[in-house]
Amino acid sequence: MPTYFPQTAGGVITGLPFSSSMDFRTSVGETVSGERNSYAHRAAPLWSWNLQFPALIPGDADTLDAFFAARKGRYESFTFLDPSGNLFAFSDDFSQSDWTKTSVTVGAAQTDPFSGSLATRLTSTGSGGAITAPVLPNGSAAGIILSMSAWVRAQSADQPLRLSFRNTGGEYAFRIVPLELNRWKRVSFGAAVSGSTAISARFGGSSSWNGTAIDFFGAQCVAMAGPGAYAKTPGHAGEFPNCRFDQDELLMEYSSAFHRSTSLRIVQHAA
Repeated sequence: MPTYFPQTAGGVITGLPFSSSMDFRTSVGETVSGERNSYAHRAAPLWSWNLQFPALIPGDADTLDAFFAARKGRYESFTFLDPSGNLFAFSDDFSQSDWTKTSVTVGAAQTDPFSGSLATRLTSTGSGGAITAPVLPNGSAAGIILSMSAWVRAQSADQPLRLSFRNTGGEYAFRIVPLELNRWKRVSFGAAVSGSTAISARFGGSSSWNGTAIDFFGAQCVAMAGPGAYAKTPGHAGEFPNCRFDQDELLMEYSSAFHRSTSLRIVQHAA
């Protein structure tokens, strides 16, 4: 089961400034004829992150210090949930099998909120239409705060939509939000993970989406208390296994009488 990098109070994984980078490994050889041959040693790049914590309260400083000590610095691996990524594997392609459609049909592309054509019309064909996708399929994430969101546009007046998180036992947290007729609205819901089994997020269900069409764009789930900036997937993954610290010592400094500051570098050592 995965061990996740911890969140501090309120679901925070890093302060600002925060940066990430990708590392590619490619061999290039020049031939006598002038042709260049190249070979990619990795099918996907390895990521790294520079995290900043400018004002940690004592409890949060102790949490990071204990996690770092338990990993023995660079020695043990863990899973990092990138707060700038997206835990949905396919944020705009609802035809993918990752999305379980319950009494819902996938229709034609629509104009999205940013004047593109990446939105999709989804039509509920019965009572309690819903779309569901995994966000933490490996489980073992009890207590981690997640936020799900999407831009939605109702095609019927007075249309609500249920947003919920589920484990293998069923729904454990939900919110019902009103939509706007023929107008885009970004809806979101955040909650702490309950239980140690696989976690999924659902839009609809429980008779909140009955026999009508809703346009969807930009489904996102992040390990934060709020939705954050949109990251389209595939291409901006949110979960990275096989990570470790790129340092053997965690230095804490007092930034005030009641706060400590530190910085951390995390690297992914295998895709």
